[in-house]
Amino acid sequence: MSERCELWRECVRWLRDVGVLNFHGLDLSNTLMVDFANMLRDGVLLCRLINELEPYCIDEKAIQLRPHMSEVCKYYFLSRGAIIHSYYLIFFLQFTCHKSVTAFLGACQSHFHFKEEDLFEASDLIRLRDFGKVLSTLSMLSYSDSAMRKGIKPFPLRVRPTVPTRICPPPEEEAIYKSLLDDVETVDLDSAVYDVRPYVRNDEEPQLIYDRIVCRKDSQRKHDVWSTFSPQSKREHCIKELLDTEQNYVEKALNMIINKFYEPLQKFIEEHDHKTIFMNITALWNLHHSFYSDLRQAVLKSVGLNQVSDGRPSSLGRTIGDVFLLHKEKFIAYGPYCMGLDESRMKILDLEKNDMIIRAKIAECTSSVNDNQFKLQDLLCLPMQRVLKYHILLSEMIKSTSVDAPDRKSLESAKEAMDDVNSYINEMKRDNETRQLIMEIQNSITDLSMPGNVTLMEYGRLNADGEVRLSESTASQSGKMKQRHVFLFDKVLIICRANRVSLHSYKKHSFIVPLIYTYIFRKLASGQHLLYLLVRENRSCSPDSARQITLSFKSSPQREKWLHQFESARNNIVPNQIENTGHKLRYESFSIDEPHKCSVCCKFLKGLFYQGYSCDHCRNLLHKSCIVLRPCSGSRHSSAISYSGSFNSRSQLRHSALGGCMFNWIYCLGNNLFRTLIYMYIIVILLRMSIYSSKMSSVRTKEDLENAFISSGEKERIKEVLLARLRKDGWVNEVKNMARRAIKEKMSIPEVERRFKVEIESVEGIPDLKIIKPKVFPDDRGFFSETYNAIEWEEALNYKQDFKQDNHSFSKYGVLRGLHTQPGMGKLVSVISGEIFDVAVDIRPGSATYGKWHGVLLNGKNKHAFWIPDGFLHGFQCLSSEGAHVTYKCTGVYDAKTEYECPFDYLAFKESILSIRILM
Repeated sequence: MSERCELWRECVRWLRDVGVLNFHGLDLSNTLMVDFANMLRDGVLLCRLINELEPYCIDEKAIQLRPHMSEVCKYYFLSRGAIIHSYYLIFFLQFTCHKSVTAFLGACQSHFHFKEEDLFEASDLIRLRDFGKVLSTLSMLSYSDSAMRKGIKPFPLRVRPTVPTRICPPPEEEAIYKSLLDDVETVDLDSAVYDVRPYVRNDEEPQLIYDRIVCRKDSQRKHDVWSTFSPQSKREHCIKELLDTEQNYVEKALNMIINKFYEPLQKFIEEHDHKTIFMNITALWNLHHSFYSDLRQAVLKSVGLNQVSDGRPSSLGRTIGDVFLLHKEKFIAYGPYCMGLDESRMKILDLEKNDMIIRAKIAECTSSVNDNQFKLQDLLCLPMQRVLKYHILLSEMIKSTSVDAPDRKSLESAKEAMDDVNSYINEMKRDNETRQLIMEIQNSITDLSMPGNVTLMEYGRLNADGEVRLSESTASQSGKMKQRHVFLFDKVLIICRANRVSLHSYKKHSFIVPLIYTYIFRKLASGQHLLYLLVRENRSCSPDSARQITLSFKSSPQREKWLHQFESARNNIVPNQIENTGHKLRYESFSIDEPHKCSVCCKFLKGLFYQGYSCDHCRNLLHKSCIVLRPCSGSRHSSAISYSGSFNSRSQLRHSALGGCMFNWIYCLGNNLFRTLIYMYIIVILLRMSIYSSKMSSVRTKEDLENAFISSGEKERIKEVLLARLRKDGWVNEVKNMARRAIKEKMSIPEVERRFKVEIESVEGIPDLKIIKPKVFPDDRGFFSETYNAIEWEEALNYKQDFKQDNHSFSKYGVLRGLHTQPGMGKLVSVISGEIFDVAVDIRPGSATYGKWHGVLLNGKNKHAFWIPDGFLHGFQCLSSEGAHVTYKCTGVYDAKTEYECPFDYLAFKESILSIRILM
């Protein structure tokens, strides 16, 4: 490869030398340009680069991580020794990425004085339309004064290295850069080889301040019974650390904030600004003074240093765990506090910058605290750090507490409670960031018109957004593909036209619940991967009341990600767990003025909005995961969920325009499920064609459908449509071939149906035994198989069979069951998983095949079944190491009195039955 084509590698080298990119020790020569380009798309690395060259050039809080994980969440995971995996990078929000890239471009103009023509467009990087321009901008940045002062070799090297100029790649290199978008969807983000180096502040880290104030040993502490305590065991060391750090937190940290900052600044800062800076710090001060007093009494009791309490005798009987449980609900005061930390920090910086008097007063307060060692904004982070430490201290205490200790259970409950508090705080913090993001999106959409003029907050959380090619069609009008920016919320899909300067023009919206999703399995000749959304506009029965939205993607993984997001959004509104519970649920937002708990697990409903579900029947509040754990106990009629524009019953669906057509077709097609699916698939295809209004409007019966399919003047077009959509390995090939034959030979629908029927073969020599070979139709979702059809079964046996009992057994490897028989009972045996050798022996008196037997291998792969009529002995042995799940459909009900057993090695069948053993 030429030196010019290695330009991106030079850029990677430069970013590594600057210190914003790490490689995990991997060889750069084995990586691809598409990996590197994908890492730049969210803008985070670019913003980190700017701040490395010019510190504080971009506010760290303004950098939009993907997806936004709050500081509380990150600190919580890291404090547990966990790694934040690249799982969080799988589906990034294009809106937030655009903000970060725009912040980078703005800094290049304002601080590095780049001209507009020297910069790339933010949308070009996100879409990877002109990666060469991105490299050109970064090259000019490497020649800037700020970069050169670091002594880092720029890229590419020039004769006059002090003159930054734009790069003009040759045509062959431009083609490489412009082809990146076709490759980027193949990148596995879980195996990304780059890491953005975390931002390191120049001043003292809050964790170090926490250690100095809260964790240090205080030699000046007053002498009392606790100061004389010397721990002898690991458990006692854990207990001492808990109480000592709590005392330091109250007496050193909280008292310092209140006495040295909160009260002195109250006279100089306006009430609103003062509340923004200090939030509810006084509520935390009151909480921990009470908590510390109770905790001290419990600790003294635990280590045998009982002491008369200060007028609070009720605490003497409590264990350490009981104290945490007693104060659990009070700890939620940390939610609003941690949620307001970012705004507090920004307000402090703003006042110090714009108000000389306040800046001087803050400096005076800071100087009175250990000679300016601790800044106010750092001290205000101590409460967040403290509350996230309790579960760690309790975990260590539990490890050193014996299982049969009297306070072991209360400690475990206390740890679970503090984990719940941490999750509550984190979700509130994250929802606050989500709320801000939603408001930014709403402000970016011009002419937004939603029913009732409600805000976007009312439609739940944002699941995904991005630019896609999209068309909208009805039965009478076919739309053209257009570039659109879509926002997918829990309850609604908003379609916009993207404009410049991060603005969007509102076009249309569709509610998520009524949407029907489907897609074709094969990449079209045009390179498109389509996702269809069918939506009912209103309750009208006109043909145009149902419309189809078609989303086009360049790759199957991209389509799968969007499909997953659609299903996730729908599942938030209509959870799958509701089935068979009797609940009538509403996805609801609860007031945060007081905590709400799940009626099942008694843990907090977390977040600022849409925290969980309430049942209209039993009035319970539920987490999604708890819905299945408690069936509805109130008066009810059926399981349902309340939402706008939904089908709550079959009658409502049937009386809709689209639903009415579907029901007419389904009812006239009979009870063969797969046959119905085939016809419905043909209907969907015809719906996409212009012949719908002229041909399908008259379809009312099965014969009408057959005539529309066979006798249409556009047979060749139907053929091409079918071939384009149904070509795939597996069962789709069979549909394709039959569609070609049906059109060419004018094959009737019954003839086509026979091609898909279950194969029922008679065993050679014993024709009454049948081997059933159902058709298995796999696709990329799994497979479909019709294992039993009463009509086809009656045709094969020439008599009607009535199954009265279904059985399911599991057998370990080597287990032999049988031989058994019961008068009047025939069996249809199949295997769900594993493998067996199944045997049937004819013992019917007077039978022409009396004494003969047949064995067959049944397993979960071939999905074959074995029909054993009445009068046959039956037995099997498990051949698979993982065991076998076997199912039986029986024509009689089990009766122990009439069942007959015969040993597998019975003398009369010794030679033949023993051969079963040989096969084992």
